[in-house]
Amino acid sequence: MKTIFSLLSISLLTVIMNGCDKPMITPEDNLNGNINEPPTVTVPSTIFVAFQDYNVSNFGDYLTKEFSVNEKTKFVFRFASAYNAQAAIFTDDQLNNFTSLHAFTGYGLFDNQVGTQTITLNPGTYYLGVRNTTHSENSFSAELDYTYSLPASDRCSFNDVYIQAVKTFSGNGGWITNEFTVQKGFRYFLDGCNVGFETYIIPAGDIPAFQNGQTFNYYTDYYDATGAGPGFFEINLPEGNYAIAARSSAVSAIASTMERWKVN
Repeated sequence: MKTIFSLLSISLLTVIMNGCDKPMITPEDNLNGNINEPPTVTVPSTIFVAFQDYNVSNFGDYLTKEFSVNEKTKFVFRFASAYNAQAAIFTDDQLNNFTSLHAFTGYGLFDNQVGTQTITLNPGTYYLGVRNTTHSENSFSAELDYTYSLPASDRCSFNDVYIQAVKTFSGNGGWITNEFTVQKGFRYFLDGCNVGFETYIIPAGDIPAFQNGQTFNYYTDYYDATGAGPGFFEINLPEGNYAIAARSSAVSAIASTMERWKVN
């Protein structure tokens, strides 16, 4: 059955939302002639090192990327692979072991796994490496990202990991949906990587249509058809109920995280 998609306009929804959410100035704000300024809204920069939709053909094929860390830094390490593969961060003395298919030591090892983890690296030179442990073609995506950091003027602090999604499909693929609610006073940050998926944000009411291969609405600003999906995005939608949705038609894997930050 051919699926028809309907587009929703983010810009229109944002205009309506902004029109309803203008801050009110109270007498307390004007004491001594000082008006409390609203928080700034800063989009954090997270991208550091990434491979997306990288394809290999044989057992033992590998990809490495060198990088340097100038100060002790906390990262988010994320990996998705269609079939078995190993991914890790390691130092120069382990490079030969990694490329020659020998045992090696490293940080944040994904050993034939898909997922997300946090690692801390001291100053130095490192490699992000992925090697194929399948006796056939394989595809993978890997990301090493900075953790979120916002200036004090944003008056915003980490609240919780709202959604942590990891899923793999074989054969004819499948779909995954993760519902969430946008509430006033919070900011929502979404990031992830995948192989084989198209990713969307849809209204919660369209979940049954999405799951059944029928016509569904989605927000064009958050659509992604690359290995970088479903992010990085800050979700700017009116208060209401939504879902992160992803669909594939073949072997596929996805790892994504949504964090919720509270505006203080």
